[in-house]
Amino acid sequence: MKFFMMALTAATLFSQASFAASPKDSWAKLRADRNVIILQPHVLMQMGAFNACATDTELRSVNPVKTCTAYKEVVHGNPNSEAGGWIEHVCVNYEMRDITVEREHEEQVCTKWLPPSEASSGECKEWKTVVRTYPRDFSVEVVSAVGETYMQHLFNKTLALPDCK
Repeated sequence: MKFFMMALTAATLFSQASFAASPKDSWAKLRADRNVIILQPHVLMQMGAFNACATDTELRSVNPVKTCTAYKEVVHGNPNSEAGGWIEHVCVNYEMRDITVEREHEEQVCTKWLPPSEASSGECKEWKTVVRTYPRDFSVEVVSAVGETYMQHLFNKTLALPDCK
């Protein structure tokens, strides 16, 4: 009986390990794997990381993207009552658009932090504007989409954007 249980455990572990995603897998295989989530770089979220290309000066969508052009407020419950409620902004009109983002951009960065204390959790005291350039290659995080390991880091993989045509 012990031998059977050990063999069953070994077979289960082997089968899970043999199907585990790895950085050597192609992007197509990772995108099709329901056990992983690919965390897209923030700058590519609007166009989609796998719908993006790069020039020397821009990041562009390869195909047009469905974009909201008009919203309306929908009130749920009574936001002013004790029970509460909320206001939701719902898209009422869409348009297909080409998305373009300048690679060179300005960012606000903290240059001086307040030390953590009872009155502060270490907020930024001074800000500075810097010019940065989005890369052509992004280090993309791949995380688990399964049970107790949900959103647990698995590995990073480089996503190299193709040249725009």
